[in-house]
This record gives sequence, C-alpha cells and structure tokens, in this order.
Amino acid sequence: MPISIAIVAGGNSKRFKGTGDNNKIFFKINGTGKKLVNVIYDRFKPLSDEIFIQTSEVNSLEIREIFPNDNVYIDTISNKGPLSGIYSALLHAKYDGVFIVAADMPYVDVNLFLELRKHHDYEYIVPKWRNGYIEPLCAVYNKKLLPRIKERLNNDLLKVTNVFNGMEENRIKYIDIDELIGNNKINERCFTNINYLTDTDIFDG
Repeated sequence: MPISIAIVAGGNSKRFKGTGDNNKIFFKINGTGKKLVNVIYDRFKPLSDEIFIQTSEVNSLEIREIFPNDNVYIDTISNKGPLSGIYSALLHAKYDGVFIVAADMPYVDVNLFLELRKHHDYEYIVPKWRNGYIEPLCAVYNKKLLPRIKERLNNDLLKVTNVFNGMEENRIKYIDIDELIGNNKINERCFTNINYLTDTDIFDG
C-alpha cells in the first residue's frame, strides 16, 4: 500500500543557539553541502511517489526557496505545535497512510520507514522504546485519525504523546525500537533530534 511522506518543519528552533533567529533545519550538514531539511528530504524521496514539506507560515518563505518545484504546505492551524503539523499533513496527503518525520532528525533511518510500512492495516504505527516512551514524530498515521486529532487541537490538548491515550489497542501498532536496534535493522541514533548547536558536530558551523 502506498504511503505519503510528510516532513514536518514548522518549528522556530527557539533553543537552537539560544535564539529563534537561527533555525536548525536550515543549517548545512558537514560533508554534504546540504541543509538538514534537504538531507531528510533526499533520504526519503525514493521511497514514495508523494513526499512533501509541512511547514508553518514563519518558515514557508525559506522552505519554498529551497524546494521551489516540490510540494510545500502551510499548516492549516497555527501556533499549536507539532500536533498542528501532523493534522495538516494528514489533510494534505493524497494517501490514507502518512509517514510523519520531523525535519530535525539527521540520523533517521529509511529502514525504519520500511518496517513501519509493513503494518499499514493499523491507524497508528509508532516506534516504542521498552521503557514505554514512544516516537510520535517518526510514525505512520492514517487519515481516520483526523477527527481525533482535531478534537485535541480544538481543546488545546496539544501533547502529541497523549493524543492516543485510550484508543483501542487494535488500532495501534507499536514497533519495538530496542529490538530493531539490537538486530541491526536501524541505527542506534535513529531518533536523535537536534535542539542545540552543541548537541552535535554535524553542522558546518
């Protein structure tokens, strides 16, 4: 079953370099000459016939300069955090299943997408650590979840990890991250995201 890929790039990087003036997704990665958002895009583009950038109004101008010939969508609901990006991506995607991946994850592994895609019959397919923590910004969502997410947005219940509390178990598929790493199916830094410039030395400067 085909799955759309949406790169969520709506944040303003307030913690990056201590100011919102320097958005981490626009910094170049060492040895590539590419900005972080380009690296994520190029990595996943071969895996679906629909890949797009889901972004906020504040980032839209620079995103469209980087991707002038590709799909770029602006969040339909503003100032609601990552959940609004997820909701907007589901609205814009042409397929029912949408792989949501954050634009600030430089080590995200394409093999994770391939693992998640195997379970397309579920409405929510999310990687989960054995300590109980889930990775909702690197997961597959189905359009059937739109009403549930919209209700949370309307009530300002914006924590992504709480959206699916109480949802029937047969609608959710959890993917064991520790098992994938242990079996060398994905790299151990797959879910590392960048919050501060000091988090990593991957940037040119």
